[in-house]
Amino acid sequence: MATYNLSGINTNNISKMKTAIANFKKTLTYATNINASNAVIQRAVKGSNVEAQIRLLSNNINAKVINMFNELDAFNAALDKVAAAYKRQDTSASAVGDVAGSIKS
Repeated sequence: MATYNLSGINTNNISKMKTAIANFKKTLTYATNINASNAVIQRAVKGSNVEAQIRLLSNNINAKVINMFNELDAFNAALDKVAAAYKRQDTSASAVGDVAGSIKS
């Protein structure tokens, strides 16, 4: 007897996954919102070297968040493709119906 090792995504939960992605992006946007102006930075710290380091850190964090958002958006798009492919295949599938029809004959 053959055994099969299947893995995949439960398409019924794709909408939950997409909602979780959207919520995570909102949370991440809020948690990493580092838009300190030069005046705010200058009031907080003294020294042009430290100011430059803060700006660099802020820019690096923003770049990482943007990269993560791009990855999440790509995953979100892939989920849409999986759902569409499943629906297309499920709609056109006739193997079980063909066998059921042949048994009736």
